[in-house]
Amino acid sequence: MKEEEMKDIERGEICYFCKTDLKKVDRREKIDLRCCQLIAHKKELFQWFLKHQYCPNCLAEDKKTRQQILDWGLKKETKKKKTKKSIEHKKWKEQRYEKKLRETKKK
Repeated sequence: MKEEEMKDIERGEICYFCKTDLKKVDRREKIDLRCCQLIAHKKELFQWFLKHQYCPNCLAEDKKTRQQILDWGLKKETKKKKTKKSIEHKKWKEQRYEKKLRETKKK
């Protein structure tokens, strides 16, 4: 990692993981870890904490923050699945309706 990138990470200007600019990101999409003030996207930290028990920067174990991130990520994943199912269900209903229309027109 470049020295300049490290300074940007320390200042909270870029994400620790994906190195994208955090200045323009909604505050709800990023998080500041208490152990070392690391700032990153919640989705990136969620992926990290699925596999690891400790902070990616200082290696401290902050169970409370980790649990908060995991809860946030799992809630978000559940919403995605529900939305996908509801879209599939709507498509199925539309197809069924169109099929009935075609059948009634044939008669």
